[in-house]
Amino acid sequence: SLGGGHYWTGTEHASISIRPAPSVVYSTTGNINAIKGTVMAWINSVGLTGSAQTVLRVTASTSGHIILRLDSTGKPQAYAGTAAVTAAGAVTANTWTHLAATWDGTNVSLYVNGASVASGAYSSVNGIAVPMYVGCYGAGEYFNGLIDDLCILDRAVPASEIRAVYESNAPVFAESSTFSFRPTPKGLIWADDEGLWMRDTAGSPVLGAYG
Repeated sequence: SLGGGHYWTGTEHASISIRPAPSVVYSTTGNINAIKGTVMAWINSVGLTGSAQTVLRVTASTSGHIILRLDSTGKPQAYAGTAAVTAAGAVTANTWTHLAATWDGTNVSLYVNGASVASGAYSSVNGIAVPMYVGCYGAGEYFNGLIDDLCILDRAVPASEIRAVYESNAPVFAESSTFSFRPTPKGLIWADDEGLWMRDTAGSPVLGAYG
């Protein structure tokens, strides 16, 4: 009844159930950009105090981090470099909250439920070819709850896009993709979040349907 991964230990009528803590690890190569990017996710933590709770973490081998997490008091926190950017207040336990962090080589911004809550200066992240952890950091900082729609983008999206993702509750790609499709090698027909467009081979507009 406890689901997979549990086992029992101890004597009859005095036993305990143990389930090893999960760990999800990805390669950073091709998945995250140390200079500019965005990380966002919906999170729902069942407990906010104790240790920090990692949503995503990359600790570079030379210097700096890329981190999106809750600190030990439940406050959203982001790193893109060596200094933390932390929200003033904690999230609400047992409630879905949208978190996002952006960095562009100059600034780091933290968003909660589509609103900018903190920002700071970017500092270098060197030695990025290391494991990228989701929901934990090695054998610690386990996220105590649920993480959904985790997304990593290779650009620092503007505040308007962060707000659009939060308010629409749509899949992140629906709000963050620059092009929905571009079917010809020369890019003469395409669709984006502004509408449907066509050019002729000379580059002159043929069709423009604003959405």
